Amino acid sequence: HGGAVVRLVVAPHGTASATVSLGWYFPARDFMGGLVGNFYASSRLVHGSEEAARTLLPGSEAAADVRGWASFAATLSSPSSSLPAWLGDSLLNSLHHTRSVMWLADGRWRQWESYSCVNVDSVHNDGERHIPYLMLWPDALPSKMRAWAAGAMPDGMIQEQLACGCMDGVPPRLDAPCGRVMGDVSSMFVVYLLEWWRWTADEPSAASLVVELWPAARAAARWQMDRSAESGLPTRLVDTYDGLRLSRYNVSCFSALFHLLAMAAARELALSPPVRDAAFAAECDAALARGRAAMDALLWVEGRGYYRSYTGGEALMSDSLYAQVLADTLGLGALTSDAQVTRHLAAVLQRNDSPYGLLCQTGRYPLPAGAGADNSIWMMANPNWASLSLRRGGDPHKALSVVNKTFGWVRDTLADQWNVVAVYGGLGYGAEGLPAANSHYGYHLVAWHLLFALTGQVYSARSRSLTFAPALRGRFELPVLVPAVAATLSRGSDGECTLAVAAAGSASLVLHTLSVDGVAPPAGVLPVKLAPGQRVSWGGGAGARTKVTLSSLKPVD
Repeated sequence: HGGAVVRLVVAPHGTASATVSLGWYFPARDFMGGLVGNFYASSRLVHGSEEAARTLLPGSEAAADVRGWASFAATLSSPSSSLPAWLGDSLLNSLHHTRSVMWLADGRWRQWESYSCVNVDSVHNDGERHIPYLMLWPDALPSKMRAWAAGAMPDGMIQEQLACGCMDGVPPRLDAPCGRVMGDVSSMFVVYLLEWWRWTADEPSAASLVVELWPAARAAARWQMDRSAESGLPTRLVDTYDGLRLSRYNVSCFSALFHLLAMAAARELALSPPVRDAAFAAECDAALARGRAAMDALLWVEGRGYYRSYTGGEALMSDSLYAQVLADTLGLGALTSDAQVTRHLAAVLQRNDSPYGLLCQTGRYPLPAGAGADNSIWMMANPNWASLSLRRGGDPHKALSVVNKTFGWVRDTLADQWNVVAVYGGLGYGAEGLPAANSHYGYHLVAWHLLFALTGQVYSARSRSLTFAPALRGRFELPVLVPAVAATLSRGSDGECTLAVAAAGSASLVLHTLSVDGVAPPAGVLPVKLAPGQRVSWGGGAGARTKVTLSSLKPVD
């Protein structure tokens, strides 16, 4: 029990305000009886609870940081934003998922899979929630990657997670790699490393981590190749949709496309300046070409226009092309072909839709099939469908309506945005649209890819290049994220484009290349360095490229 008292004098007919700040300090955090500590104590960010409370009072650095967070939030949810209110609100509230993060005294960033499934940092679940993490807290990634690499098997396979406890008790200690043989783990490790190289601004740090972890990434890519030796695609792998038990089949589309993604990412890493392994890049090219041919031969159903979920059947899985979402955001292009992806999306929406979202898989069992993984709604499929559609010229209003079917259900009907679950009930067994499995889960965080799909953003920290191909026509204002920087991209009715930085960490946004739909600022404008509150504007469209407005720009050193 406790209390807080503020003494002040209010003059007659006057007004006054009082500020109360609460702080805490728990430096001796334990994990299953072992001391792991808290980073804020070991890094001496604060030295006690009173000091922690003072940091939030006006005039402090932390108060300025809160204002920065408000500026970031405004990029998602403000009267001028072109994001629907439900989407900006849903994305902002999705960050509640960080509640289960542990930032330990030695700097390690660790997190439960969920409160109801106490695995720690499974690579595939991390991949589903990682976009906002990498944008807002990029320094959290290296400690996880080093731990995943250290736990790799002798054949190169990256193990699923850093501690196992979902079906048992809480794991007795952290960083004890374990888990299943999966299609979206070794592959995702390779993708993580390429994202770090392409997106993080500090080149010495980015190059150093690539050099350090390339042997593990190369071995993981080699493991993918070995697992695909028979047909060109990996065989009998579990994936994050474990309830479907796709490892019973020789080849599944979900893991097959992750294999193509791994080959494309490994090729780019092999050719990067820190690595320069042209021979291995050529092997990745060959494996990618063989895998693409196998996708057509084994999984593509030409007459119906979709990829079958697995060999030996005609089932249609709503989220089997998730790896393509990751490839799009990373700027790797089509893993198969855009025409096939577009036809597949049309088939999914026609066959798998329900009043609550896309059913996970149809065609294996007749509907209604009773309770089960196939006849349920998993929170990745709808936002991933929309991201894929937007990148391929789909109608933005239709794409966002697909997302809102699940997000609106959780936000407006269930009214439970701070306990989004992994799976909701399907059709015909009395639990339609109701929470079914794994509370406080992170599947829905794949919706952050929508921001990149709406702007058509492609970013390279190495070349200081930021280009856009927006899905919206006419006037708009949309969020832009790169690691440690939040901005907005807007286009006015006269075609003028503006990139405005709203919030940033310790570094500014430096750009040597900038364009919207191929239209760049005129010569002499670039390069620029943009800090929070600064913007660059230039005319868009034919005949308007001479109009340039620069506000509060810092010259590049």
